[in-house]
Amino acid sequence: MRVEKLRPGQIAGILVGILGVMVIIAPWQGLDLSQSLVAQLAILGATACYGFSLAYMRRFVSNTGMSALMFSFLNIGIAAAIMAVLTPVVALSPVTLDGWVIGSVVLLGCLGTGVAYIWNQNTVRAWGPTRASTVTYITPIVGVLLGVVVLHEDVSWNEPVGALIVFLGILLAQNRLRRRPREAAVG
Repeated sequence: MRVEKLRPGQIAGILVGILGVMVIIAPWQGLDLSQSLVAQLAILGATACYGFSLAYMRRFVSNTGMSALMFSFLNIGIAAAIMAVLTPVVALSPVTLDGWVIGSVVLLGCLGTGVAYIWNQNTVRAWGPTRASTVTYITPIVGVLLGVVVLHEDVSWNEPVGALIVFLGILLAQNRLRRRPREAAVG
């Protein structure tokens, strides 16, 4: 689905951003494949779907006249209906729904996911899917910061270095780094 023409600087920015995420993750320290491989593959699949969905939204939804609010409501509403049907079948333990659980799900869905979807849809419409997707590079940085602040985790050298590389990739992908034109030599 070709929805926009990428410039060489944007392609470089995407690759630099991915490199920055890899530096943060530090795969050279060893990957723990003893944990749920299915869950790890699901995360990779979800990430691929996220990238695909931005291009899909730009091509098929952005110019339909549907507001970002309506699009987000339908998107989250359909997902909620699917989960309501599937949860009793796929849940590993019995699900108990009390007021706190229902209230938490509604608040997270409306405020967390809903507001984010509306903002994301407006960003895709204004910037295009490539520039809008660069926000996803910040997720590992936020994860590291939350780990330090909330869980008091230690910071390794690779995390701040990776964060700087990620920000450089974002700036490149969004065409925010430009060369200054050389001034004419005074003669």
